[in-house]
Amino acid sequence: MKKNMGTADRVIRILFAVAVGVLYFMNVISGTVAIVLGIVAVVFLVTSFTGVCLGYIPFKISTRKAGGSCPLRLRPRRTGSSASRPRLGSYPKRPTAPFPRGSSCRRRTGPYSRPRLPPQPPT
Repeated sequence: MKKNMGTADRVIRILFAVAVGVLYFMNVISGTVAIVLGIVAVVFLVTSFTGVCLGYIPFKISTRKAGGSCPLRLRPRRTGSSASRPRLGSYPKRPTAPFPRGSSCRRRTGPYSRPRLPPQPPT
């Protein structure tokens, strides 16, 4: 499944689950409330570790950053029988816009790496 939870969403869910655990072990909550909050805490932990919230899918909600990862894919993923065979012209063109601020791109080196574009002044 495609991940649809951002870092802040995941951290908040983990903190909530830890808080419910602490309240339970300090005997602040008990009975039905403890059971319901415990189930919610377990669901929050599972969704935060997997990065996928099933409740977001029907509403097409995503709290991840727009790009998700590096906006420039240096080599396209190929599948199928021709995956191991390189094709001429199958690599993407150089982008015309600079990397967005806060991009998660790391500097890549190697035979397929391309230099980063210089930042453009704001208009």
